Amino acid sequence: MSRYLILLLLVLMSSSAWAQPPTGPEVTIKGNVLCHRAIMTSPWDGTSLDQDHYPIVYAVEGTPEIDATVADLMKGYWPARGLDVRAAQQLNGAWSQRLAYRIAPGELADIIHKDSEWGSQLLALTGVLYEKDGQRWIAVNKYEPTTVTYPAPLLAPDTPFVLPKGDPIALKVTDTLTLTCVPIPAGNFLQGSPFYQQRYQD
Repeated sequence: MSRYLILLLLVLMSSSAWAQPPTGPEVTIKGNVLCHRAIMTSPWDGTSLDQDHYPIVYAVEGTPEIDATVADLMKGYWPARGLDVRAAQQLNGAWSQRLAYRIAPGELADIIHKDSEWGSQLLALTGVLYEKDGQRWIAVNKYEPTTVTYPAPLLAPDTPFVLPKGDPIALKVTDTLTLTCVPIPAGNFLQGSPFYQQRYQD
């Protein structure tokens, strides 16, 4: 057998055409879909490799296992007094580890990614769940916009743990304009929304 024929066989065997589609029960999961590159913490200068770009869904509702996991995360990672920076980071990390599903390559995945790359969206994804290379995946055969019901604590307004002390300070800018400033205690805060909420990219 010539080396060219062997090379051709290796290319064909490694192509997606030879990959067996996952089998299993069809389910629908709901969650926030965005490009994986948007959640990477390393700086991005616009030259990211193609393999960094693929759609990923952070499940909020769906199978009994997903619903149970959400309840477990809220019980284990949401302190009674609410989230501080450390607790928020821990919850976000746990959600990413336990409820993130990569969307398997395909025509629908390409469309979903194009629509989600620069703005996340809430979608109901119908397909087959499976695991590969230590990652959770969903092979999607149908999707549509949706809404999700977040646990109540996630929708509650944030309440500062430390309130400002002292009266506001009025700074005179011009004869007719003043700027009222509120003293902010020293500390830290986490800006933005977590991956599993649609407002993440705000």
